[in-house]
Amino acid sequence: MTDRKRELITGAAGRIGEVLHQGLMDRYRLRLMYHSKIHTVADGSEVFVGDVVDFEAMIKATKGIDVVAHMAADPSGSTPFARILALNVQGTY
Repeated sequence: MTDRKRELITGAAGRIGEVLHQGLMDRYRLRLMYHSKIHTVADGSEVFVGDVVDFEAMIKATKGIDVVAHMAADPSGSTPFARILALNVQGTY
């Protein structure tokens, strides 16, 4: 048993999500949230598949979690505002 806090990283497949995973895996018990592109996880981190705009999925994803690093975003410079609003505002809520 460990006393490390549990952290959820949304957008775990993204560049920043991957860096956070590597940088925090020794300090936290991680749950990595993927939307569709799932990377291989060999360090014992949990994997959760869902969409940050799905409120019920987020309730499940955050169960037992102490802290969330919300990195889910669309890095494209041509992302429509509605998608940015969904990921950054609705997803954060």
